Amino acid sequence: MSKNSISKTSMDEYPEVTQADFDRAVYREGLKPAQKKQRMVSLT
Repeated sequence: MSKNSISKTSMDEYPEVTQADFDRAVYREGLKPAQKKQRMVSLT
């Protein structure tokens, strides 16, 4: 895919995503609801 775009888009065209949107979201694997995996960061 080319990095050059024919049409220009403005960030104003996208709706603002709120924390409520993230809270309402459902994580799915293969169209079935699944548990979110916890990320652990090791600093060693």
